[in-house]
Amino acid sequence: MNFTPKSKQRSTLLRSDLTAMIDIIFQLLIFFLLSTTYAPPEGHLEPALRADHQEAGAAADLVPQLVEVQSRGGRTVFVVGQVEVPDKDSLVALLSTLPKQGGLFVRAQNNALVSGAMAALQAARDAEFDKVTYVPPPQ
Repeated sequence: MNFTPKSKQRSTLLRSDLTAMIDIIFQLLIFFLLSTTYAPPEGHLEPALRADHQEAGAAADLVPQLVEVQSRGGRTVFVVGQVEVPDKDSLVALLSTLPKQGGLFVRAQNNALVSGAMAALQAARDAEFDKVTYVPPPQ
């Protein structure tokens, strides 16, 4: 026979243990703290080429060179101004003759291979350009 009142039995049945819930919340807190990235937003990153405001006629007025990477007939062609260059070695030789103060832009067309764009970036480094920036293809 059970002599305890019914109301007391109900309260023990409704009582729950909060230890498991606290453990789960603590584990979630640790997970979110460890999975957070601490990199600055892209808007705060500095570009490779900065626009310095100087007087007219200064060295900063030089326009950066543009190398376009195109694919024609299944082979990669590099275009600098009006000059077309068929390979990386010829591109390095051409870029070595250009002024380096303004920097260099490399832009690949939509049909160009990634290896062609990488070869143009490496050719710019081999030609001793300090400021080299990749520009995405026009949409």
